[in-house]
Amino acid sequence: MTITNSLSTSTISQRYLVGLVGKERFAFPESWISDIVTVNHSQILSLPFYSPGMIGMMSYQGRILPLLSARAFCPNLPPLNWNKRNLMAVRLGQSLGDLVGVGVIVERIIQSVIATQLNTENILQPSQLPDSFWLPHTAI
Repeated sequence: MTITNSLSTSTISQRYLVGLVGKERFAFPESWISDIVTVNHSQILSLPFYSPGMIGMMSYQGRILPLLSARAFCPNLPPLNWNKRNLMAVRLGQSLGDLVGVGVIVERIIQSVIATQLNTENILQPSQLPDSFWLPHTAI
């Protein structure tokens, strides 16, 4: 997954869900979203030997929901504020292939807009995460 600020003409009428981490805004095309999940920090099983972008996993509707940090894809985002009682996970849908069912953690969802209403939001674009992202790192 990579970040871009450019819009193609085919995405002009597409709707976007705008998320917030700190004061930074970024957008997910709504066609990529399966649902939005409320996440309490106590529900997360951390995975300490994985990439820092892999926050952990949680049980959701009888399945494992991998949780990734939005900051892993957009380094200019501030760290998540874990002092908030609940965060949100944007659960990615079928249209993203290998990323189906993955939750991207944000502090909150603030609005839904069409492409022409986007201001300074970064738009998350799909791409293959490196295979090493999903593999544990060895402890030194």
